[in-house]
Parts: sequence; structure tokens; C-alpha cells
Amino acid sequence: MLRWLGLVMVLWMGAPTYSPNAAEAVSSAAKIRVLVVSGGHDFETNAFYQVFKDNHQITFETVTHPKAHDWFKPEAAAKYDVVVLYDM
Repeated sequence: MLRWLGLVMVLWMGAPTYSPNAAEAVSSAAKIRVLVVSGGHDFETNAFYQVFKDNHQITFETVTHPKAHDWFKPEAAAKYDVVVLYDM
């Protein structure tokens, strides 16, 4: 539970105040690009990824281990502003 709270706090603290038109105001070019890395343990995938889907200030892609190692190469990692590690 504490990991969830920490993740939500990081995403929430970095997000501007929400207004009903905020989703339309943020263009895809201005969105924060997030890579979500998971693996090594079970978790409620739908609830976890919903946190990212509900944040209209970001776009995200997911990858699981062992495939995640390819995403850390400089040419792949340069596509992201943030890497979220939810793995063991």
C-alpha cells in the first residue's frame, strides 16, 4: 500500500491543478512521456495501470522483465522523460 501511495504522490505532486478542460488543453507534445517497468511479482494490473490512464498529463508505455533491459539502451530510453520501476 505504501508503494501505491508513493507512486500516486509523485504523479500527483508533479501534475498541475485539474480543471474539466485540462485534458483537452494538454497536447500530446506537452505530455510527460513515461515508461512503466514491471515484473517479478503479481499485482492488480488493471488498478495499477488505471493510475496512469487517469492522468491526462502523461502518455505511457509498459514493459515487463526480461524485455525491459532493451528499453534502457540510450536510443530507447531517450524517448521517455520518466521511468517508473515497479519490479523486483
